[in-house]
Parts: sequence; C-alpha cells; structure tokens
Amino acid sequence: MTNIYDLLIANPGRFKQLRVKDLLFVHYHCPQEIEKINIYSHLNFIVYAISGERSIVHSCNNYTLSKGKCFFVKKGAFQQQMKLGNDLCVMAFFMPDSYLKKFIDEYRSKIPFTSQKIFRHELQEQVTDMHVNNTTKTFFYAMKPYFLQPLPPVEELLELKFRELIFNLLCDPVNKSFRSHLFNISNCNKPSLADIMEANYMYHLSLTEFAKISNRSLATFKREFTKMFHSSPGKWLTYKRLQHAKMLLQTSIKNISEIADESGFENNTHFSKIFKDAFGVSPRQYQHNYTFNIYNQVN
Repeated sequence: MTNIYDLLIANPGRFKQLRVKDLLFVHYHCPQEIEKINIYSHLNFIVYAISGERSIVHSCNNYTLSKGKCFFVKKGAFQQQMKLGNDLCVMAFFMPDSYLKKFIDEYRSKIPFTSQKIFRHELQEQVTDMHVNNTTKTFFYAMKPYFLQPLPPVEELLELKFRELIFNLLCDPVNKSFRSHLFNISNCNKPSLADIMEANYMYHLSLTEFAKISNRSLATFKREFTKMFHSSPGKWLTYKRLQHAKMLLQTSIKNISEIADESGFENNTHFSKIFKDAFGVSPRQYQHNYTFNIYNQVN
C-alpha cells in the first residue's frame, strides 16, 4: 500500500512542505486520479481542507472532508474516495506518537481536560472530526505564506506554530474526543498492538507495514503478536479477513472484487482460492447459498 507520508517526503518539488524534527507540514493539491484508493500513514496527522472534497472511509464509517473541515487521523490505513474532477487542496500536519506524548507530558497542567467519559469505541476510531473555531481557521490561512516564501522559516518558529495549532484545537471545548486521544497516547509506552490490528486487518498491509504503524521492529512485532494472539500474524490476518469477507457477502450487494479489496486480499483470484479452501465453496456460491436460505426462511 502507498504510505502517504513517504510519498510526500519523496516529492518535495510536487508537494510544498516544511520539516522540523519529526514533524512534517504540507500544503498541496491532492493528486488522486481514480475514484478509490487505499493508503496508510505510520504517523498521525491533522488535515484541513482549503477547497474541494474527499471521503475518508474506514471500517464502514464515512467522513466527508470538504472546505473548512478538519480531521485528526490516527496512524493506520483507510480508503480515500473522490468524485472525478473534484480537486482537493489541503494543509496537513504529520506527527509521531512520541511528539504528542512529550507535548502532553510538558503541558498537561495547562490543558483543559475534563472528566467527561469517552467510550472505548471513540478512542478506537481512525478519524476524529475536529471543530474549527475562528482562531483555528485563522491559523491555517496564516500558515499559507510560510509555504510560499523562498527560504523556509527557522525551525524554532515552525515548532512554535505547530504548538499553537495543537493548543488551539485542545482548548476548544468541543474537541473532547481529540483531547482524550492525546491523553490516551501520552499514557501508553507503546501503541496497543491489539487496537492497531483490529483497526487495520481489512487492509492489504504487509507485516513490515504493520510493524511500522505499531512503532516496533519487525522481529519485535512478530514476537509480541504471537505472545498476544497465540497465532502467527499471517494465520490471524487470513482468519480475520475471511470473517470480514463472510460478513460482507451476507450483508451487502457488493461484487466479489469489491469484497476482496475491502477485506484486505491481494486480488480477486487469491481471495477466491483462500475462501474456497476454508469454506468448501467459492465466494459467489456462498453468497448465492446464503441469499437463497434467507429467502426460504422468510417465505
């Protein structure tokens, strides 16, 4: 899969960008040319739409990124959808867990954190819809000249600007889920391997990419995975993807190619072979049998 962070870093001439320490600021027009693409990032990012529109789809949740909207996207995979001919111009800010953890540890006493309960499923959501007040909106537009000047601003100024953005978002009382996400990150030494796998198994990520998202070396990832799940990553992923595919075959009218793609299989042929080996029938026959049985039960 395409790592959006790596793609941006590798093309500084195409995507206006500013870098300081582990942070990346980018201002660009999205180059997407097909209706749907699966992408991932091993860093969290905040994205603000200046113009245009895209849909970010993850685990059956659809988030519309349009002019004036801002999202916090956790590291991991998602599908980005577009209407052909609809250009998108965004400003995005990429940051690792380690930076957010350090930020919260340093400014914890100054952040208006409330005791309002946040449910676990909210913390597990890949995308958080951010409220943008006038102060935050002004910040985004005030950042545009920094991308256009011939020489980049000094790193100290860039980091101050980033801290300003985080403070603006954290101090907005509406963004309670964002505050909880950051406090959750600051309270963990490492990202939860279980949460990362459950959130991303339906995407065709390699084990190396899973390890990168989870901030672990490949060897450490495999060792911790086996200890936690009592299975190899490959076997666990195949099982989870097959169960997800079965659910889609039972509950949707999507075609086999769409189901294979949305379940994390490399291609339709591979999916059909693995499915038949596991259940004794092809995905198409399974879908037909399930629909036929449901029809007979109803009638």
